[in-house]
Amino acid sequence: MVKYTAPDRAETQKRFSAKSYNIANILFWVGIVLIAAVLIWTGVATFIGGEAEEIYDSIGIWALIVSAVIFALGLVFRSAIKKNIANAQNTPYVSEYVFEEYYMTVTDTRLGEKISESKIYYRDLAKIKEEKDYIALYPNSVTAHVIFKDGISAEDLAEIKSYLKNK
Repeated sequence: MVKYTAPDRAETQKRFSAKSYNIANILFWVGIVLIAAVLIWTGVATFIGGEAEEIYDSIGIWALIVSAVIFALGLVFRSAIKKNIANAQNTPYVSEYVFEEYYMTVTDTRLGEKISESKIYYRDLAKIKEEKDYIALYPNSVTAHVIFKDGISAEDLAEIKSYLKNK
């Protein structure tokens, strides 16, 4: 049996969303740079006139649309991730895990009061994903229980992995 207490929900959300947030930032800034480039190109093409303006007329609008879509995707994803983190901070709770041979028990507490407890059999997990910093256990396609490797001893982590291999 292994016991693990996860960081508070907001910290878990921040750490688990870090890669997605970085990708959203890249999209956001690439979109801004592309929009600026298209607008500068518009000014230059208009100033030069002639053939440059004809080239702009044929592809300039499409370049602006693609740039705007990239920017919008980055903006939407950044906003969604920030909103999820803010929601997690507004409803602070802690998850405590007890890993047994065939199942884990997850107990959620908020302000010291137990709000839920569930028993999840490893065989019922939809997905198990191991990354460098964590193991994510998915009981369904949208919910993940995240076990951060830096919050657990090497022996306990090995024991959890042995339980999961036998699912």
